[in-house]
Amino acid sequence: MYIIIDKKHIVIGLAITLLILVEFTATPLGNVDFFVGEGGGEKFGKGDIVYLKGKSLLATVVLDVKVDLLYPVESGRGSIIVLPRRTITFSGIKTIAEYRVQENDPTGVYTFRITAWDTNGNLLGQVDIPFTVEEEEQILPFQAIVTIIAAAAIIIMAIAVIKWRKTGEEKPPIIPESAKGSPPELGVYPPELGEKTLVVTKPGTISIQGPGGATETIVAYFQFGSQIIPVSSIPQKFGREDFVGKVPADILNKISRISKPHFQINYDYSRGCFIIRDDQSTNGTYVNGEDIRGKGWIELKNGDTVNLAGLINLRFITGPEQSMSPPSPPY
Repeated sequence: MYIIIDKKHIVIGLAITLLILVEFTATPLGNVDFFVGEGGGEKFGKGDIVYLKGKSLLATVVLDVKVDLLYPVESGRGSIIVLPRRTITFSGIKTIAEYRVQENDPTGVYTFRITAWDTNGNLLGQVDIPFTVEEEEQILPFQAIVTIIAAAAIIIMAIAVIKWRKTGEEKPPIIPESAKGSPPELGVYPPELGEKTLVVTKPGTISIQGPGGATETIVAYFQFGSQIIPVSSIPQKFGREDFVGKVPADILNKISRISKPHFQINYDYSRGCFIIRDDQSTNGTYVNGEDIRGKGWIELKNGDTVNLAGLINLRFITGPEQSMSPPSPPY
């Protein structure tokens, strides 16, 4: 049996070898080469996802890895954990962490700081993988601007006609002055909750346990006048049933249909904060006066005002248990 290798196969083999050896500009640590994106120090804009990868093409390597993201020094924002310490097996190329650049993130040089340990728990060291976030200039030509304005006018007219033809449609709510204020910071929150355990020990009291075993207990509830509506599960949906007996019936009918949630809250482990999302309500959910319909998850901070249908103001209360008292029944 003879194997015939022509010049074409030799060229293909050399090309594959070159790709393996020189495709990436990577930083080694513990027999693994780490790099951003496709290698070569890429630049990114707002809304882009930055992928951190590791490659071990010649052997399988097992490491404990932790990744921190350092914001540009001049921004003064410090750092966040994007990958808690965990055991990762490297064989070939593997994505180990990612970060979506937010609209309110500063421009400048960011750094993925990687800390690695061997399987015996011995520290191997740290490496920094930098990448740059730049402001993207988008200048539309005059004709494009005119086209966009005309298209928007047509869409607005079409929506107005549809609403006019519908019968029994309620008028949009008028937001009271007490519900107006500065809009919250918008953000995109990953659905992956990370290596933490959350337990609601009792209504309004939540215990969060990190991967190292440290436990933090926080209090969370909504306040409506003298009434208390505690957070009793994570995630939790809120609808008409949650306010029965606490809100007058004529106002309650404006919130949402029976058995249909108006909004829901969750907890973002990566940022250590609660988040809120409107659940396609008819008359809207407003956080500090900002309509959050269609905006996905946004941050919900202690003292924020959540307004339902422009009629009900709920004040969100949260903080460490040691600095505040949990709500007491009856709720």
